[in-house]
Amino acid sequence: MNCCLRHIIHLVATAIAVVFLWCCPKSVLATSSDKEFVDSILALITPQMPDSSKAKLYHEIARNCNSFDIVEKYGWLAVNLYPEENVIARVNSYVCIMWAYQTSGKSREAINIGRKALALCGNNPEYSGSKAYLLNALAPCYDDINHLDSSLLCQTEALDIAIENNNYVFQCYVYHRLAILCLDRRFIKLGNEYIDSLESVSRKHNYSFHIAAAYYLRGRSLIHSSVENIPHLLRAVDYIKKTLSIYDTINLPLGMMGGYYNALLTANDLYMRLASLTESDEYADTSYVYYKQCRDWYKDNNNPDFISLQGQYASYLLLKNRPKEALKAIKMCDPLMEDSLHLLYKQTYYKTLADCYHALGNHRACLEYSKKEVECMLLVHDDAASDDMSDFRALTYAKQRKKLDEIERQNIELKNNLENRHSQIILFFTIAGLLLLMIVVAFLVRSFTIRRRTNGLLYVKNSLLSQQREEIEVQRDVLAYQTASLEKVNRRIMSSVNYAKRIQVAAIPSDNELRAVFNQSFVYFCPKSVVSGDFYYIAQIEGYRVVVVADCTGHGIPGGFLSMLGIFGLKEFLLTKEDAHNPGIVLDKMRDFVSRSLSSQESHVAMSDGMDMTICSFAPADGIIRYASANQPAVIVSNGNLIKLVGDAIPVGKFHDETETFTTSEYKIAEGDMVYLFSDGVYDQIGGRNQNGKVKRLQRTNLEQFLIEISSLPIDSQTDKFNQYIDEWRGDCEQTDDMLLIGIKV
Repeated sequence: MNCCLRHIIHLVATAIAVVFLWCCPKSVLATSSDKEFVDSILALITPQMPDSSKAKLYHEIARNCNSFDIVEKYGWLAVNLYPEENVIARVNSYVCIMWAYQTSGKSREAINIGRKALALCGNNPEYSGSKAYLLNALAPCYDDINHLDSSLLCQTEALDIAIENNNYVFQCYVYHRLAILCLDRRFIKLGNEYIDSLESVSRKHNYSFHIAAAYYLRGRSLIHSSVENIPHLLRAVDYIKKTLSIYDTINLPLGMMGGYYNALLTANDLYMRLASLTESDEYADTSYVYYKQCRDWYKDNNNPDFISLQGQYASYLLLKNRPKEALKAIKMCDPLMEDSLHLLYKQTYYKTLADCYHALGNHRACLEYSKKEVECMLLVHDDAASDDMSDFRALTYAKQRKKLDEIERQNIELKNNLENRHSQIILFFTIAGLLLLMIVVAFLVRSFTIRRRTNGLLYVKNSLLSQQREEIEVQRDVLAYQTASLEKVNRRIMSSVNYAKRIQVAAIPSDNELRAVFNQSFVYFCPKSVVSGDFYYIAQIEGYRVVVVADCTGHGIPGGFLSMLGIFGLKEFLLTKEDAHNPGIVLDKMRDFVSRSLSSQESHVAMSDGMDMTICSFAPADGIIRYASANQPAVIVSNGNLIKLVGDAIPVGKFHDETETFTTSEYKIAEGDMVYLFSDGVYDQIGGRNQNGKVKRLQRTNLEQFLIEISSLPIDSQTDKFNQYIDEWRGDCEQTDDMLLIGIKV
């Protein structure tokens, strides 16, 4: 009896503690240190308290503290004490641990924890809310390691779950995070779209915290845009002031104080920019006021944004002509400069050091840190980010296309329903007319003369014709509306296809990029449709120069999707010197990757689509070309002699003998040799007519003979000759397939 009573008392105490944590005003939580907060919670825990109640209190400590060590420690305690069947609570604690790892620079460990937590959720709809919460926490971790595609896809999946469950609060959090990702990568237009969505949802449901966040993001958008003048910056200042005014009117728990201090940090940045433009001491002093308000918080919490804050303070000291103090201020950030630190923070740190050494007259040190700043800048905005964005755009296009297909299907159903309804109306009026005609005829036979009966019949017929004419006019108007709708849908589809072309063009190297690696080279690239199933890829890896030519199954949109899959695979598997030395192994990896990507794990349905591919790896120092091919030809022309590079009759995709591997061959090359790689679309093109006047295919032997003829010409002349040859051969015939040919002079 006494034991039961003790358990009841402990449960009541736990409930009171949780309610206290949720309802405690900002003035209490925001001003208490983490240690005081932890001690106040631990005082509620007794040895007799159930493990589940202890776990809740530990979770509250992790959720409301800003110290990484405290959050990590009590997050793990909560995870270990929660029962395994309480998946939602365990996932929430995992998210706290991920935040501590990510904010302290251990983003890869945070990603491993996130994947483990995702496995707990699985595909159970009951845990969809926790899964969305978890995906939102995974996104910044991927962003920290410069995997923008994974970060964006995590956020969009979380957003889909939030929209499906009508969770408007979480929609705001996701829109907030997506906007930050885009603004940090300078995707200003897309970032403003997410800010508009955030403001729309938050205003509709009167979420003050998220309205303040929208104002804050609009200020950041103005900072990140290419225009920087005094009116522009003053507008940004107004947005940040609106943010701070809203935060001052609401209760913020400890876990959300970061947003308040970020707004102070941004205000400090804006006033420092204004001071730099106007050389005004008033703006500089205002910046210093905001600096003092948030300095201790960032420093005590070991937050990497302390680097940005100290950078602005160093700029303030430089403006005051105090370079030694400025250098000392930025040097306080040295303990935070770990290898795992985000590149944007490193860029700020190196730029500030360069400015300080420039002011001190140490030009050698200034140049050294300026170079490091530029290296970080290039890494942040490299081609991978553009490709990631292209993947994200491709995913967005697929979703839009699915919606367009659904609209088209609904239009077809509507048209069929209207036709059935019109048929029923015509049948109804026909039957009614016949009945009416019978009644009139019977009445006229008995009551009127033949003339009156005839007039009555004519009147009935005229009425029916008038009604039919009206029905026909209604049908005509409906068909005209449907035709206009279909034309609009078609325009939208074509616009999306053209945008897909721009994405593919951005992913495939340009002529200048090809010549940057192979200075004596040319490329002939002619898609059959808007987008191409043929593609090529180049790389320069530790003394090797690599060129890849591939022909995907089909052309147009299907071929385009497969080409993007191929480019993504090459970026994954063609990275190291070992990869360049063994192109056959790269083809093995590509075949496994394509087979797995085009197979359904749930329904066990495998697609036979794939691609033919040739990889040539040049080693100029050795005078050797290493070659591997999947169902695709390539030739070397040396002193007028043609050498066929023999590959394997295995596709990059599903194959009946999965154990068979690709072969890597070596060929000796000399200066002046020409190497030609091409897809089958070139020699399968129909054109020049035979003696009977029928068109025929170009054929590979004719193509090889022509390549021998032009191999001794300069590269530019070869390009012109080949374009002229293909145009004359094709004539007025339709293009048969995507065409791709690359010529490289050794």
